[in-house]
Amino acid sequence: MYSTNLIHTIDAILSRFEEITIICGIYVIAFMTIGNVLSRSFFNYSWIFVEEICQICLIITTFVGAAYVSRKGRHIRMSAFYDLVTNDKVRKVLIIIISCVSSLVMLFLGIIAIQYTLRIYSIHNVFPITRIPLFLIIMWIPFSLFLIGIEYGLTIYKNITSKDVYLSSEVKDIYEPENAGE
Repeated sequence: MYSTNLIHTIDAILSRFEEITIICGIYVIAFMTIGNVLSRSFFNYSWIFVEEICQICLIITTFVGAAYVSRKGRHIRMSAFYDLVTNDKVRKVLIIIISCVSSLVMLFLGIIAIQYTLRIYSIHNVFPITRIPLFLIIMWIPFSLFLIGIEYGLTIYKNITSKDVYLSSEVKDIYEPENAGE
């Protein structure tokens, strides 16, 4: 009971962290880009750091966003066969297999991304204008890939422990036949 509550608390904190990170990243990109355009148009002065800041926000927002959409069941799925199946038991088996493969791939890519991040750290690359160490930005990639892998793992767990079929740990699959509205 205690471990389940702890898992739900950590999951809620991570979900909120992902939401805030995505929102902040998008706002920073929008404000920096708009501010630079206005500054260039009205004052004939361009902010030299905008490209780097937007690039940093784009990397972070993209990868944290990928973790968030996997949590919400809005990610791209290998669903060609899955969508053709109407039997819930078969759908459950397929989603477990798909989630297992996806989790393993994400965790494997996370390991490769850690190696890449360590390589970037060892050569001391920095952004030319802001002088921000590149590894501080690149480290978001393995972090997010591990979050995605864990989310797929939670999807497997949810499907094993529940009688319903779940696309993610939060989103139940609701099968609607194509002619449901007719």
